[in-house]
Amino acid sequence: MVNPMIVYTEGGKTLRKTEAALANLSFEPLLIVSGKQKHPYTSFQVNVWSTSPTALQGILVSPYKNAYDLSSLMIVYVAGACLGADSTLKMQKEIFRNRTPILQAYGMTEIGIVSVTTLSYNKPGSCGILRPGYSCKIESLENGEPLGPEMQGEICIKGPYLMKGYINNPEATAAVYDEDDWFHTGDIGYYDEDCFLYVVDRLKDLIKYKSYQIAPTELENVLKTHPAVGDVAVFGMPHPIDGDHAIAFVAAVRTVSETELLEFVAERVSPNKQLRGGIRFVEFIPHTATGKPKRRALRAQLIAEMQNSKGTPRSWKMAQKLAIRAKKKPPNELLQSHVKWRSS
Repeated sequence: MVNPMIVYTEGGKTLRKTEAALANLSFEPLLIVSGKQKHPYTSFQVNVWSTSPTALQGILVSPYKNAYDLSSLMIVYVAGACLGADSTLKMQKEIFRNRTPILQAYGMTEIGIVSVTTLSYNKPGSCGILRPGYSCKIESLENGEPLGPEMQGEICIKGPYLMKGYINNPEATAAVYDEDDWFHTGDIGYYDEDCFLYVVDRLKDLIKYKSYQIAPTELENVLKTHPAVGDVAVFGMPHPIDGDHAIAFVAAVRTVSETELLEFVAERVSPNKQLRGGIRFVEFIPHTATGKPKRRALRAQLIAEMQNSKGTPRSWKMAQKLAIRAKKKPPNELLQSHVKWRSS
């Protein structure tokens, strides 16, 4: 198999050695779980499945996830978006009954596959170790200096398979390559003491709250561990004092209140990462072809709705009401004030 990419983009099937591999990017997750006898791909008793976190999340919240035999699956590869450690372990346990490992990889069209987890080198939530020939540095967002282990910054790459440039677009090429030929990915990440790479989020998607930078994926991964949450998108909404307030769009699979989800998040993240913009319940979350939530589209839609209605976002009003009290109250008490005010 020379170039498998057409398989992933067109929903085809391949044979890898004597194993059947399934690659079907645009699909309803229940076809994999509940369509064993009906869906043509599943008749191959798939051994290797390449998929996205969104697809696995859809199966995780399905009432049919344990109704069918998935024991033929030997490996599940995940790419296209970040999958946190807690979500990985939960999916391995509840979908695959701890029989099938979920492995992640990291790469881009411009740089190829940079790192990958294997059966021997695997940490939940990690994208693995660098492939031979590649070099990586984590660069500070503040001063451009290289950072050490466990410190988040922009992922920069050197390697043998990097593109030469964007055709007829020297400005775009110059924007991603620096004077030392490091390719700036626009992704935020870090590496640990064992040199495992972790991807946190896209640089342009970071929520800037006061002096803090918050990764939407971190909050999305927390919410996805709640049994009522089927899918979620988190992004920042403009705030006149604080910069941005994090807001979550949630597609629920059963009845749940905003208060319950706000408290659920508050117990699991630091005070600066609270969902100060609140939660909005929707029927579904739109995604890109690679499974990433369309955060910027949702943000633009919400801003347009507020402008058309000439309304003020509730989080702005809340900030004005609690601006002084926030400095005096502990996070849990502040959250209760937030919830109480929003409910009135």
